[in-house]
Amino acid sequence: MNALEERILKHYQAYPDLALSELAEKVSMSNSAFWKRLRKLEADGFIEGRENILNQEALGLKVTVIAEVKLAKNTTQALNEFEAAVKKHEKILSCYVMSGDSDYLLKIVDKDIRDYERFLRESLANLPYVSSLKSSFALKCVKNSTHLPI
Repeated sequence: MNALEERILKHYQAYPDLALSELAEKVSMSNSAFWKRLRKLEADGFIEGRENILNQEALGLKVTVIAEVKLAKNTTQALNEFEAAVKKHEKILSCYVMSGDSDYLLKIVDKDIRDYERFLRESLANLPYVSSLKSSFALKCVKNSTHLPI
């Protein structure tokens, strides 16, 4: 990635509400050149998608849970089945494969603790190969950014 592409990505990330013509102007490029370069960056995997960020609290999702998961088996089949099952749950926002004591770390949102307990009993505990779960509740969000340091 060159300096121009870095500048394009910085502006693309920082100003999601601007029209592409306005972004092209910000990086001193013609619309067509900007569009071509943006498509190339997307094809090269630098841009994964486009999303609008919604306010979790305003939507009534007042609980953020970090769940540590250990699996009973660490075979390729077990890992693949667990990961496929995790992807089906909207409440699970992030899933990380971990080194150390836990196999996975999940970020989960829910309406309240009672709803999370129901989700834990009916869904999380029944994910393939789960041997243990440890839930921690976030008390306050200090920083939650989607902007990558380019």
